[in-house]
Formats: sequence, C-alpha cells, structure tokens
Amino acid sequence: MLKHSSSPLEEKRLYVLGIVVAVMIAFILSNLDFPPISKLVSIQFGLSSVQTGLVTSFFFIPYALMQIPGGYFADRFGSARTLFVATFLMSLAPLIFVYGTSIDTLYTSRIVAGLSGGVVFPSMVRLLSHTFPRNELGRAMGIFGSANGAGQLVASSVLPLLVIGINWRPPLVATLAYSLVITGFMILPVRWAGSPLSGVSGAFQKVQIRGLFTRNMFALMFPNFACLGVTYGSFAWASDFLTSKFNLSNSAAGGIVALIGVATIIGSYAGGFADRKLGSRTTIGLSMLLLFLFTIMFGMSRSADDAAVLIFGMGIGANLYFATDFSLIPYASKQGLAVAGVTFGVFNTLSNVGSVMAPVIFGLVLEATGSFSLGFAALSLYGLFGMAGAFLMSLDSLRKGE
Repeated sequence: MLKHSSSPLEEKRLYVLGIVVAVMIAFILSNLDFPPISKLVSIQFGLSSVQTGLVTSFFFIPYALMQIPGGYFADRFGSARTLFVATFLMSLAPLIFVYGTSIDTLYTSRIVAGLSGGVVFPSMVRLLSHTFPRNELGRAMGIFGSANGAGQLVASSVLPLLVIGINWRPPLVATLAYSLVITGFMILPVRWAGSPLSGVSGAFQKVQIRGLFTRNMFALMFPNFACLGVTYGSFAWASDFLTSKFNLSNSAAGGIVALIGVATIIGSYAGGFADRKLGSRTTIGLSMLLLFLFTIMFGMSRSADDAAVLIFGMGIGANLYFATDFSLIPYASKQGLAVAGVTFGVFNTLSNVGSVMAPVIFGLVLEATGSFSLGFAALSLYGLFGMAGAFLMSLDSLRKGE
C-alpha cells in the first residue's frame, strides 16, 4: 500500500483545497446554468417540452459514462493535470451555448459539459485524497462537500439575476468567465504535482478490476446511492407537492426546495467534525437515519412552515455522511490510493443509479395511489440502504489502507 510522503502538494494543501472547492462550484454552475434560462431559450429556439428536457439530460448521460474513464485518466496522468485539462474543457461548454444557432449546438454544449464534468469529479476526489493525510481527509472532504451547496445557491439565486430582459446569455458568460479564471489558478497545483509517475501522484498501476468490487466499495456506495436518490427525487417532485397541497406559488415552493442547498453546506461541513467525534460508522448511520425520518415526515407536512423545516432536516441527513464516505472510498479497493480515481469512478457510477431510479419510482407510486405522502415514504426507504451500508463497512480493512 502506498504511503503519503512530504510533497509540494501536501505542503500547499490549503491552497489545493481552496482551488478544488472553487472548481466544485464551477462544476455545479456548469450543470445548473441551464434551468434559470430554460424558458427564454425554449421560446427563442421553439423547443418542445421534450426537447427542453433533453437539453438537461444531455449533461447527465455523458457525465455518468465518463466517471470510470475520468478516474482512469486521473490515475494514469495525475489528478492535478487531468483536473486542469477537464476544467478548461468544461469552461468552454457555455461558449458553445452562447454562440449556438440551432438545437444541435445546445445539445453539443451540454454533452461537452457532461463529458468534461465526468472527468472533473473523480479528479477532484483523487487530488484531495493524495494531498491530505488520512487523519485530515475527512475534514477536507466536508469542506469540499459544502461547495456543492454553495454552487446550488449561486446557480439558483445569482444566475437568474444576470438575465437581462429576454437576453439569456449573461448567466452563461458569467459561468464561462468564472470557470476560466479558476482554470488559471489550477496551474500551480499542476506544477507542484510534478510527474504523474512520481511523488504525490503515485506510480500508476494496472487496475485489478476484481479488486475494485470489495465489501467496502458497496458499503460506502449505499449511503451515496441513498443521498442521490432522495435528493434528486425531492428536486423532481417536492415543488409539485408544495404547490398542490399548500397552494403556494412556484417561486415560493422553489424557495423552500432551495433550502436543500443551504442544508448541503451545513451538513457536509458538520460531517467532517462528526467523523472525528463520533466515528465513521456512527456518522454514516446517523446521517441515513435522519434522511429516512425527515423524508417520511416531509411527505406528511401540515403547513408550508413545517415543510421548510423538514426539507432542511432532510438536506442535513442527506449530507452528514459525505465527509466520512468520500474520505474512505479512496481506500476501499484492494490497491488503495494507487487507483483512487478508478475506484471513485466505479463508486459514483453505481451511486448515480439512485438518481435515475428515484424520480421514476416516485412517479409510479403517485400514479398508482395519488398520494405524495406515499411517494416520499417510498423515497425514505433509500435511507435504509444507506444504514445497511454503515453496518456492512469493514473498518479494520479500511484502516489497513492508512
């Protein structure tokens, strides 16, 4: 098992963490820069509802497909170098959109964003796992996870303010400019990392496929599967639930759902401390228990105020596990840190099955019963999978990778 050694990246690890947080926000903006302008774009290009939905979907399909290849690139060529190239390519996606003159160019923009984003994510996780020693990685991952919520808040609150009249391009230009600036700051970590065949990057090893699918891989995947399932299921159906049950406007319902972003910041950051104080198994188990309970209770909300409190609790439960889970996954394969990129790629690919299934399951329950409460009860069962993962973890084998 490879051990951490002193390196320029480790000596500058706070700078590296700051850059990775900034890249994470760029990644979220690249993902969510379309929803604030979707209506204006649809009117200008004459898009049907199906075509508008495809513009969104054309990010997630290539993103999911690139998780494992992206992790391989990070392992093979070094995470800092791979992240630099992928972030630069991701920054160009809005440019294609801005100058698009047809629906095909819109699709192309989203495909470029998804392909490059699929490389960005595993590269970020690998870079942090090779920059921070094991005893500091949990806290670093907590801060990293909070950037997800920060990106959601910027995308949902700042980007819409940049729309000028019927001109939908300024939010995309802002995303482009921010991403390019952050790409520039990535040059220093690339220089500090040096050759991908030495130092913190670790000597590249041929991936042993069977060694990836360990007990710990699945144990750590279950909580992430649960989080993505409940989060995406809630984003898909919570607004409809709130508007139909409490007669709220779409904007008021959207404001309540946006509390998930605030909870993401708090929950991810708090998870780093919980990991140190409560231990890995307890932190993940508590996170999934809260996710299970708050999801059920949200579906039984009696007022909009109740719903706001409960969806915030749901968001805390969906993210308290993050720091622990993401700090352990690089050690879950039999080859450990040497193949951390591919390990995370497999982990995240399997986890994203949850985000695909959840909205569909909710829709089937709602169609069969007409009950939003039962729909959220079905979503809450994801939390039980996450709790099972906490009990399945083999902490002794994970500690051997330290």
